[in-house]
Amino acid sequence: MLGLAGAQIDFENLQRDCDRLFGAADISLLLECRALELPRMAYTFRDERVQAVYALNPVNRSIYGKKGISQIAIPTVLGSGSYDPAAPPFFEQAASFTWLTTPDKYWAMVEGQAHVDFTNLDPGITKAINSVSHLTLPSQTLIGDYDNALSLAFFETYINNNQDYRTYLQPSYADYLSRDETFKLDFITGASSDELANALKNFK
Repeated sequence: MLGLAGAQIDFENLQRDCDRLFGAADISLLLECRALELPRMAYTFRDERVQAVYALNPVNRSIYGKKGISQIAIPTVLGSGSYDPAAPPFFEQAASFTWLTTPDKYWAMVEGQAHVDFTNLDPGITKAINSVSHLTLPSQTLIGDYDNALSLAFFETYINNNQDYRTYLQPSYADYLSRDETFKLDFITGASSDELANALKNFK
């Protein structure tokens, strides 16, 4: 999805990250490192028909890096789940959000969301998950409601140019949507990008 928006593979960045793979906690990097099997050349996946991108749980940090992510020039939402083991937000979306250079950028995270719809898993896996004490996941209905509310506001604003919806692309709206819920919807805009970048420096 981010490739269609303009992100470009940065093989040098990917090689560095993959060389440090041993012992890494980001299992999504295993998937990204497969791209090293490609011929080292410039790949352009940009589709000019794509005018805004809403990317859910994207695996992207190493394969694109700062150089590749910064090529995205259209409005972008990165969606995350705080329990996501396949695309952990700390590794896969946090830094990428700060690297986006488009002024119209947003990051949404559903607390407790774990990348997949557990209601569609086979009964054996579901039973195993249910047997784990102190593990509670949000309902797919709640996750869908959050997604529908934000995606409607985003695409109405940037595709239909309906500026009446822009007011909903604010952290206060996410707070309103999740005010009575155990699993909150966190939402930040480009205005918080520098603050997030500074916070991330403390974990390097």
